[in-house]
Amino acid sequence: MQIQSFDELATEKELKLFGKTTAQKFQRLKIIIIGLSSLGLEIAKHISTQQPELITLCDSQSQRLKQCEQLLKINNVTQIETLEMSYKDNEILSKIDKHDLTIICDIQSLNFAIAVSEHLRQNASKNQKYNKGVIWTCTFGFICIKFSDFGQGFKVFDRDGVQPFPYHIINITNSNPGIVKIHESIPHNYKTGDFVRISNVEGMTQVNGPEARPIKVISQTEFSIEHTQHFNKYLAGGLVQLTKVPFKFHFQKLSETIYKPNTLKTNEDKVVYSTVIANLQLLDQTSKPQNEQEIINIALAIYKTFDLDQFDVQLCQKTIKFMQTTKYPVISLWAGYCSLEVVKFTGKFTPQECSFIQFISDIDNDEQQIKIKLQSLNALVIGSGGTGCEVVRLFSLMECCTQPNSKLTILDDDIVRKYTLGTHYWFNQQTLGMSKADVAKDQAQQLCSSMNIDVDKSKFSEKSEIIVKQHDIIFSAINNQTSRLLIQQQAQKHNKILFDQILNGLKAYTQFGKPNQQLQIQETLKNVYNVDQDTYKKFPYLPIHCVLWAKEVFDNSFVGFVTDFQKFLQDRNTYLQNFEEPDVVDNYHIRAHVINRISKPGFNLTLDKILSLSKELYEFHFEFKINQLLKQYPTDALECVWTGYKKIPQPIKFDSNNMDHVAYIQITTLLISKLFNINASSVFKQEYVIDKLQQMTENYWNLTNPQVPTPTEYSSQNKPQFLNFDDDQVRGLYVRCIHSLTNLRCKNYNLQPIPLYKVQKYALEMHRSNPIMHSIIVGWMGIELNKYLYGNCKQRNMHIDVNNNILEFI
Repeated sequence: MQIQSFDELATEKELKLFGKTTAQKFQRLKIIIIGLSSLGLEIAKHISTQQPELITLCDSQSQRLKQCEQLLKINNVTQIETLEMSYKDNEILSKIDKHDLTIICDIQSLNFAIAVSEHLRQNASKNQKYNKGVIWTCTFGFICIKFSDFGQGFKVFDRDGVQPFPYHIINITNSNPGIVKIHESIPHNYKTGDFVRISNVEGMTQVNGPEARPIKVISQTEFSIEHTQHFNKYLAGGLVQLTKVPFKFHFQKLSETIYKPNTLKTNEDKVVYSTVIANLQLLDQTSKPQNEQEIINIALAIYKTFDLDQFDVQLCQKTIKFMQTTKYPVISLWAGYCSLEVVKFTGKFTPQECSFIQFISDIDNDEQQIKIKLQSLNALVIGSGGTGCEVVRLFSLMECCTQPNSKLTILDDDIVRKYTLGTHYWFNQQTLGMSKADVAKDQAQQLCSSMNIDVDKSKFSEKSEIIVKQHDIIFSAINNQTSRLLIQQQAQKHNKILFDQILNGLKAYTQFGKPNQQLQIQETLKNVYNVDQDTYKKFPYLPIHCVLWAKEVFDNSFVGFVTDFQKFLQDRNTYLQNFEEPDVVDNYHIRAHVINRISKPGFNLTLDKILSLSKELYEFHFEFKINQLLKQYPTDALECVWTGYKKIPQPIKFDSNNMDHVAYIQITTLLISKLFNINASSVFKQEYVIDKLQQMTENYWNLTNPQVPTPTEYSSQNKPQFLNFDDDQVRGLYVRCIHSLTNLRCKNYNLQPIPLYKVQKYALEMHRSNPIMHSIIVGWMGIELNKYLYGNCKQRNMHIDVNNNILEFI
């Protein structure tokens, strides 16, 4: 395996937030967007990042067409066409026919949206391979609305985008129906009607096999299967795993969904929704300005169809007033959310026929002074990656910080690197190597030249308290737990408003903090791979368990090692006091043993010694530790642990002719060399490494028999430095290392190897980001900022989980 192009690996196009298959389907789509107001422009920008085959832009205004076309060209869309045409044009339906998906944005016409839906349904053919669909969406001030119609029999291939993993069975009854019980440590997420496969059951072997069977959920740990009364008695073990079976989602006609929505949760929602639909009905009837009382009367009639009698006239009037305004934060949030619905047209995730959100009922004031307040802000944005840039962009669109004594400060010490390309459309090949903060400032001032923007290129730390004190509002646009806690402490200490967020892939959580309010800063967002340490360290039965193990090994080898070395230099005796003659050699003993040798005066750490260390690390992980485990749990013991899902591992002896083994040595040597700043360019050549390995006759480091360190003098001449994960090549090496460790571990346990692009997804779990998700997060920030400046408003936090169709404001 030739090791090269690590920087390219870090931005490999094969890795997509929505998965490889979804990305391929998206790239075959032909999409037409009708209406290029701010909402249409934002949606076009988002879906262009997914590289559809064709995007057709349609609007009656040539300036809008030109602006949107220029924006899409930044994202290198394969093909863009433009149509200068009104939605009222007679030829519009024939243009729509040439596309798979029609997106209607801010066209305030019920009749047109319904006409498109009916036209597509009438033209649908049984021989048609794919459904054609329409999404109609609008924003009205602080109100968002979206309707989808992908036709009858739309096929959903993956309901939630989550990789299924097996649960441990602890019992199956002999009954009609049979009751399967799983271990209570991890409740299942099954639904009645799901299909599952069962394997590795001892005793009741009739349930084992590749056939998928339907289930009926009884509780979070129990479900029923078929009649098992005459099966063998259950003895032990067993795994059950969800089988994702494609299903058909039957959309209602748009004309039915509009008047019978199923997403209105509160009475306030129903009043506001009725008012919006009433206004749209009148717009279809006349182009004249609408009479308020007419809207109220029609809204009341619509409201009564919900069988309610608590119509709030004042809320209706407030809705009519706010509907006439444009709110960029709402557009940002809703454009991101609607773009996710476009992704669902590929058959990934369960679509939603109607989505409706309103913030009108949260607001208790008018907006007379809001513009002046926005212009007078003193705000600090910490971090200018994808989220930070979107915050700065939103500020420029709202024309914030334009008064003489106001300013927006962007704090970030990082530069644009290859792995950050794609996180925001401001980052491209031309900006590589430039300061992120400078890029954000330049782009924002192109949108709003009167903005007062300062740049601070320092790293956020305790010393940043001075700059925090100078601002009224703090936007935390970073995911690092330690920094986020520090930001909160400083904001709370100086009575500052704080907007905090954490993003992991398709999950995000945001918080609004008032002065003196302590927030619960979440370290991570839970994923579905939570398993106990015994499973991934000793008894892995899934490839993902090997990834978790590999990540821990990497942390021990390249992060823990440097941390331990620093502790060793600070107080050698304290660090070594836990080192005794080990019964079981663990990571601490290995690190202490190596540190003790490297730190001896006069020790010369050469590339040959690092190659030897890499080879011995291989032998330690994939041969010695496996033999140690088999010694601890003998396969011929009376009470053998190797039953059920527990696979008996096999040690793998190092072979210099095996290119997977050699690749591990190359990657590990390169990483260790980076710790000590040693030139290892020759290691990129496999021939060189193989030749050196074949010349090795003995183990230089003796890792499998670490010696108790004895008190001697020591030197810090070989002191290592932490790896710089902002460096593209280091990130590439990290992914390659996790991939190599994972698949060698899979070989130990006879598990399927994992392809590189999947390992990259798991390895960079907390680095998965996407402009769509940034847009939603930042939209929420802007909405809550507006509400705070209005005063006396209900402030909310936001939780979004695309996998489970959750968007809630708490």
